[in-house]
Amino acid sequence: MDNQYIVALEIGSSKIVGALAEVAASGQLFIRAVESEQTINCVRYGCIQNVESTKATVNHIIAKLNNHVDGDITSVYVGVAGRTLHSVSMDVKYNLASEQAITNAIINDIMKKACRESFPNYDTIDAVPRSFTIDNREVKDPVGNFASHIVAHITMIVAKPIISINLKRVFSPNMLKGFITLPVALADAMLTEDERTLGCMLVDLGAETTTVSIYRKGALEYLNTIPLGGRNLSLDISALGIREEVAERIKKNIEHPLRPTADPVTIDGIKSSDAANYILARTGEIIANITNQVSNAGLTLSDVRTIVITGGGAMLKGIDTVIAENTGLPVRIISSKPDGINIRTANESRIENFGVYSIMLAAAKHIGNDSCVFKQSYVATPVQPTDTTVNKSPQDEKPPKKQPESGKNRMSWWERMKNRAVDIISEEKENENDNY
Repeated sequence: MDNQYIVALEIGSSKIVGALAEVAASGQLFIRAVESEQTINCVRYGCIQNVESTKATVNHIIAKLNNHVDGDITSVYVGVAGRTLHSVSMDVKYNLASEQAITNAIINDIMKKACRESFPNYDTIDAVPRSFTIDNREVKDPVGNFASHIVAHITMIVAKPIISINLKRVFSPNMLKGFITLPVALADAMLTEDERTLGCMLVDLGAETTTVSIYRKGALEYLNTIPLGGRNLSLDISALGIREEVAERIKKNIEHPLRPTADPVTIDGIKSSDAANYILARTGEIIANITNQVSNAGLTLSDVRTIVITGGGAMLKGIDTVIAENTGLPVRIISSKPDGINIRTANESRIENFGVYSIMLAAAKHIGNDSCVFKQSYVATPVQPTDTTVNKSPQDEKPPKKQPESGKNRMSWWERMKNRAVDIISEEKENENDNY
């Protein structure tokens, strides 16, 4: 069997990241290449705006990934996120003709029924079961139980149709292998079992959006996307009379970006204390919106034991400390790659790659024996003997090499020289005739 590969893309507001991984027999994913390119206003708030520019960037990334594999990339998995992505709780009732064993097929029918439910102005992106009630008894996994009546408690994830419409416009139908819900993939890859069970808030701090996912009792209970992110900090700093890219550089190089009075210095002509004031103010607004999601979910902070942060915004120095001070909860920054991912270089371990790695791990559960790379198979055939008499030109046919004569028939040295002189005279006469 040829090697199996997974190719995944994360299309974000500030950059597009693509990765190629080889699947080992153990199920481990070995990263073979990671490629990324900046996006300039063609993706806003996680939603594609300029389809053609995005398509060109995606095709360039895929072409670069293709250089790292002996074959052709024929399909990719794409992460879905964006400003309008959020959750809706739903109960689906399912009655059986009689009491019988609940099978995976029955659960699949229930989930398909849930996905057929329509939500005005929104598309269903994903359906995540929280728990099941069977004959008035709540269980996490109903398969194997006997019952005649099932109620599935499901967290539906929906988004505006334009998100999936524009994603499909970027890829040809054959190239698009499947959609993966990015926040769910991140949680599956990054959260511990204790965090999901005891209560946890996963915060993905992106460039223009912040996605909040709340887990309790081992399942996703709530998800929402806030239209604020790290770029807002840079835009605020640019109010000091500098370009956004300069503001971004200042933001990344301030030693204490959330402590305006700590060791003020000048960076690119801007006082660090002035920039830090802007950063602290906007960060406070983002944290307030994050905290509000707990009450929006119908919960209290006591239901959330831990806050886990990831994304490019998690690299802002001191962000974990400020969130902990504002919420009174312990904060963990995801600083290492997810389990199941094997990397070769320090560059591949960057936090900005964790999203696309999570997409890959989720894709590995669906791909089966398929592959995102097609490798041409060559069948060995017997080598046929070459017929030296076929397709030979007169120039190719050389007279057989004369063997030296032996005995009395061998020419003397003087005879050979005399014959050679005759040949030379004949050649000169022919050349003279050719000049006329």
